[in-house]
Amino acid sequence: MIKILLNILAMKKFILLLAILSVCHNVNSQIDSITYGVSVLNSGPGISLAKINPQTGVVTNISTTPAPYSYPFMGGVTIDPVHKLYYLQVDSLLLSFDLTTGAVANTVVMTYYPGSTTFLNMNYNTLDSTIYGLIQTSSGVILAKLDPQTGIIERISQDTVPGECNSLLGVAIDPVDNILYYVSINSHFTGIDLSTGTAVTSPNIIIDYGMFGPIVFDCYDQTVYGLAGNGTNGRKLAKINVTTGVVTNISDSIISYYIYDEPPTLNPYEGIYYFDRSDSTIVGVSLATGQILTDPKNIPVPGTSFYNIFYNYPCLVLPTGIDNLTTSAKIDIFPDPAQTYLTIRFQDIFDRLKFIEIFDMHGRKVFQTQSDTDNILLDIENYPCGVYTIKVKTGTANYISKFCKID
Repeated sequence: MIKILLNILAMKKFILLLAILSVCHNVNSQIDSITYGVSVLNSGPGISLAKINPQTGVVTNISTTPAPYSYPFMGGVTIDPVHKLYYLQVDSLLLSFDLTTGAVANTVVMTYYPGSTTFLNMNYNTLDSTIYGLIQTSSGVILAKLDPQTGIIERISQDTVPGECNSLLGVAIDPVDNILYYVSINSHFTGIDLSTGTAVTSPNIIIDYGMFGPIVFDCYDQTVYGLAGNGTNGRKLAKINVTTGVVTNISDSIISYYIYDEPPTLNPYEGIYYFDRSDSTIVGVSLATGQILTDPKNIPVPGTSFYNIFYNYPCLVLPTGIDNLTTSAKIDIFPDPAQTYLTIRFQDIFDRLKFIEIFDMHGRKVFQTQSDTDNILLDIENYPCGVYTIKVKTGTANYISKFCKID
């Protein structure tokens, strides 16, 4: 049973809901509990979607036939958890792999914004189902978005944001505040508004030594994590105050020196930050203590190399307009996950009349009704699989909960 207790008090912006999307394929897993990546043939062109067990390092190909493309990967990788796609840039092409079958779902030629030849650090935002990235210029960056169906890159920033992006340190999207963060080569931690493309914060990074990154945003605690330090004196897991730029170490001791030039990923449910050490070791570090929890050397499929780890974790937010909600403790939903029918039971709600609304993961209202009973049976057999939010209004209070629909 998957339940999240929300106690929401006068929040001005959207409310982050750490949700589970891929229960459609695995009832007892959070998301699909898979860390993805790509296997590249050492003997020539050939890329396969793969998965790695971060506890053992064993890599398993998902693709049955490699796609006929070669390394290098130019602009990073990202995952669309809603449509279950793994996006990868190869030269000027955008490839999308089906997370279930490993087959190439689509291949498009990227059409760069006039005057540009790059689209760096692409990152999928689950709030608006958009792939964002940065166009690098000699004076700074330009926020842009990519249409994965056409490959067209559209400029968002009207003016260049000062501070060239250190692409090796990655970007992180905060869907709650609608901000993309990046580390600049002049040691600023810059946040760009995803709607306007303008910088909303850019403090100097205040750190003991070295640099902060690669970075990743944790939906669970709304914190940007990264590694603090350098290859000479060592690196520790740390977090940054996005307003002041102050970096706070979490690790008491050095957890690595050299790191591979790839973005990190994290498992927010278990509280683990993963990064690829330069010796092809996948290191998992506790977000709470900064201690290494696991560090197996990756064991690729024979004849291949493994790159670009990415744990499938979406950040979801509640539909707009759901404000001033109290707790979900008085709503009991079962079974959860559900396949065909769902029972909603109201406990200790003394208002007779209840107005019930259900929203899908995109914020669209899919059902509404009124009831004066304490038990409601809903037919959800034809609902697409995913996470749904239930909002209940009474004469004296509002309540919220959620459930998962599976096939």
